[in-house]
Amino acid sequence: MKMQIPWVILSGVAFSFIAPFIPRRRSQITFVEEYGYSFAVILFAIMYGIVYLIFFNAVIDKTKKRLRKLKLKKHLLEKENNL
Repeated sequence: MKMQIPWVILSGVAFSFIAPFIPRRRSQITFVEEYGYSFAVILFAIMYGIVYLIFFNAVIDKTKKRLRKLKLKKHLLEKENNL
């Protein structure tokens, strides 16, 4: 997971600078044309950061659950071997 963090940060920076130029679905107006480049970059950076934090939190929770299961399995195996 530590090796993925630099790639996630680099892709987030790239996403923040490229995404404002992508036209929206219904209108062909881009965020840059409507809000200006600097505001659009900041907006996309904040959105990317929020999504990243949500997924990072989900991965941490999943890892903690897996660790709890493994500790329980270890405890049960130790208890079974002592009998």
